[in-house]
Amino acid sequence: MLEVLYEITTCAVRAWCGDPSQFGHFTPQPSQAVIILPIDSPDFQSDWYKIDLVTQTIYGNPHYDPYSPDYHRACDILHNPTIPIPAPDLAELVRIFGRHLGYHF
Repeated sequence: MLEVLYEITTCAVRAWCGDPSQFGHFTPQPSQAVIILPIDSPDFQSDWYKIDLVTQTIYGNPHYDPYSPDYHRACDILHNPTIPIPAPDLAELVRIFGRHLGYHF
């Protein structure tokens, strides 16, 4: 069982609790809701999580890994915003961010 606090309009997950003895401690704002799902906590890391109320699942972007070489390479390319980015580095950024969004090339 999983208790989830989420935004009603965007279905963005704000918090969850997987311990049934701790359920009932979320205080939702007017734009938020709390729901209990018959699932376990997600077993992947993501930079965002959303809830699908129809299938009662939580999904995210499991391609995100802050320790990946791509993440560090993007940080190296973007470390100084005052200099122009060379074309080969720009193409590499497009590949990195495309992979981050789920595209494979």
